[in-house]
Amino acid sequence: MASVEAQFKELRVLSLTLPVFAIAITLFRLCIRAHRRQLWWDDFWAMAAVLCTVLFVTAMELHFRDESSYSRTTKIALYYMLSQFFYAINWCSKLSILSTSIRLTTKGRFRNLLITAGCMFVLTWTILFSQVFWVCERQPGWKDTPQPQCDLGRNVAIAQVISDVLTDAILIAAPLKLIWRVKLTRPRKTRIVVVFSSTIIATVVSLYHAYAILRFGGFVEARAAVIQDGVSLIVADLSVLVAFFGRLGSIDDSRGAVRTGPMELKYVTQPYKTGTALTVHVDTETIFQDFHNSDTSRLAKAPSNTSLDTVDNATKPKAEELCTQV
Repeated sequence: MASVEAQFKELRVLSLTLPVFAIAITLFRLCIRAHRRQLWWDDFWAMAAVLCTVLFVTAMELHFRDESSYSRTTKIALYYMLSQFFYAINWCSKLSILSTSIRLTTKGRFRNLLITAGCMFVLTWTILFSQVFWVCERQPGWKDTPQPQCDLGRNVAIAQVISDVLTDAILIAAPLKLIWRVKLTRPRKTRIVVVFSSTIIATVVSLYHAYAILRFGGFVEARAAVIQDGVSLIVADLSVLVAFFGRLGSIDDSRGAVRTGPMELKYVTQPYKTGTALTVHVDTETIFQDFHNSDTSRLAKAPSNTSLDTVDNATKPKAEELCTQV
């Protein structure tokens, strides 16, 4: 009993520290974007993850307290809330990171591939969401325990590992492709690579969570879920936070003003230059010769204007190049 109480206290402290810290960081990130009027879909998914985290922490607090006053239906509902909000936080964080990469690209084939990847993320989330009900409803005995918790088993763990590894690989590879040919200073390029490669941390934590599902369950599984959600949400905010503090560092170093735009990659194309019309006026005079008379009569007609319009060739657009705005 003492061991169970100690585990409960540990889980409660963890659920009230790491998720709350992640929520605070995300709200700070949203304030930065709102102040600069740069809110986009990546911020939408980050805010959705915050709301799901609040509901997840609330459900966990209710689930692991004295449930003697709860009905059987309420206990089961709390467990399903924990399971599904765990997935919601994880996948909203992934979609936020992917949306950041989409935001940095221009319209084209690569952007369409990233959007397709986002649709696949949502489909995978839906499959994992349904898998929980499929597994748990086939073994209803867990619903009669004092603290109901379904044994998700091997299939769920394998599905989580495969989906997390594949999606995290996409989240790492997409931004690396974007900056591959961008002319940046080595420190700045290193900073961007480190920020987006931090998704590896979330992958490692997800592997630990899958291992906890297979070997332990109970409090250990719940602790791993809390850690994974907190880390995933923090990783989703790193690109904005690093850019913000990087600008502050640049101001301190140069003691001057720097550009206040977000750190993002943009494709810039030289617009077509319009042709300039050049009009040339030519004055002409017509002379008539009378061969019967010795005198030569000249009849000057009114000068006429002949317009020769020449248009210089439109300059060809320069090759599309990558640049950064910091």
